[in-house]
Amino acid sequence: MGPGGTGRRSGARPGAAVAGHQPGDHLDRDRGRLAGVHRRVPGAAGAVHRPAAGRARRVPASRRRVRPHVAGGGLARRGHGLPRSRRTHRGDRADQGRHRGVHKHRPAPQTRRPPSRVLRLRRTHLQRSELMLRTPGLLALFTAKLLSTFGSWLTLLALPWFVLVTTGSPVKMSLVLTAEFAGVVIVGLSSGKLVARLGTRRTMLIGDAARAPLMASIPLLHLADGLNLPILLAVSFGLGAFTTPYVSSQRLILPELLGPVRGTDEKLVGRANSLIDAATRIAALAGPALGGVLIALLGPAEILWIDAGTYFVSFLIVLAFVRPPANAPATRFTDHPPRGDGVRNVLSDPPLRLFGVALVLVTLTVPAIFLCLPVLVLHELGGNPRTLGLLTAANGAGLALGSLAAVTTLSRMGTNALTAAAILLCAPLWLLLIERPIVIALGLFLTGLATPVLAATLITRFTLRTPPEHRPHVMAAVTTTENLAAFIGSVTAGPALQFAGSRPVFATIAVLASAGAATFVLGLRVTPNVSFAST
Repeated sequence: MGPGGTGRRSGARPGAAVAGHQPGDHLDRDRGRLAGVHRRVPGAAGAVHRPAAGRARRVPASRRRVRPHVAGGGLARRGHGLPRSRRTHRGDRADQGRHRGVHKHRPAPQTRRPPSRVLRLRRTHLQRSELMLRTPGLLALFTAKLLSTFGSWLTLLALPWFVLVTTGSPVKMSLVLTAEFAGVVIVGLSSGKLVARLGTRRTMLIGDAARAPLMASIPLLHLADGLNLPILLAVSFGLGAFTTPYVSSQRLILPELLGPVRGTDEKLVGRANSLIDAATRIAALAGPALGGVLIALLGPAEILWIDAGTYFVSFLIVLAFVRPPANAPATRFTDHPPRGDGVRNVLSDPPLRLFGVALVLVTLTVPAIFLCLPVLVLHELGGNPRTLGLLTAANGAGLALGSLAAVTTLSRMGTNALTAAAILLCAPLWLLLIERPIVIALGLFLTGLATPVLAATLITRFTLRTPPEHRPHVMAAVTTTENLAAFIGSVTAGPALQFAGSRPVFATIAVLASAGAATFVLGLRVTPNVSFAST
């Protein structure tokens, strides 16, 4: 043993105190070794030599060996136990600074930046696409709704124009639409039992299979010169009779298509309702725009063949593709409810009661608007059917864009945003008092922009705030009430147009829509979050 050296006793543990040194001396030795003062000599186990006075030899970092069990912690190099080529020596430099009393500055952790607007829109689009792709029946239902509604918009434009041009009477024109709404109201009172017994999918198949030949009978009788007003009223009544159970089933099948778990999520059901409404709004854009041109080229009666064909294609799509998941239990409906069960459920819930009043007030104005437009175009705006098509298409464009907004933003819209949508629904209707095509088109566009948001909100609240076993009867009551309001609006609009003119009727429409929007906002303020399971 050389002078100044220390020895290890035979059998002594590594790291144990030896003669002539205190237990804490090895810490001083390690600090010195990190600073390059000590040097270990190979071949002399445990021997540490202190060099002579002079400049201390610095040991390269790659040759330093620091024992991980040394007291003080944190002295082991990062990557200890790895090959030297893969080790990093940042830990050594940090430890040197800490033992010398120098604290390395570490920057504060960076806060996560919120996603940009483009990224949020992209995520929303992916969520919407995922909902469609993961629910194949929903995609098929969307397609069927798009086709049949496209044909219905052609009929809504062609049939009143046909009656008005051939008879010259706004009253007879309104009678044709009134007959359809009468069928909706009368059959709608018992349609809940029909849906409960047959099921949603079978009811939709029967509705499409019946309406296709009924619609085809109008142009067929016109070709045979056998069409008169009583037959036209009877056919319109039959079309309305199959409409109420079909529309109710179309809404009730959505929770079944989404499955037992997703079908109880208000945001997902609301998004699914928005997708179905989007089919209606997109068709509302294309149908009137093409309808005005087709009426001018082919005539109004021939347009009805297209509507009959869309009902037939819709039947095939529902038959082949619209099927609830096999693992989803069927919703148990009550097919023998007490009399007036659906109406009683709505009236017993204060928010649904307010939403029902808002729905009635707004629905009163819809048929009145579409009855006013042909009269306005024929007597005030030159009598060109293309002008009628462009005005109706302006409303359809607003409906299409509003449906896109409803699908992408409805799940994030709070009470204030829905209130703004209600104001946007009613305020532009006052522009209809100005008899200029561009101003009327702007008012119809803005009103259509807000309609899908409010419609999807109402349907979702009526669906999820009702126990599953009562939903067919509640939806039948809602559809019947809605169509009863449309029936009253169509009955009163025709005589009012003939005796008072379009301006007083448009003013009444704006007042009723404003009252409905105010009631809708009041219902939002008192709505607690209540949702029922789908099974």
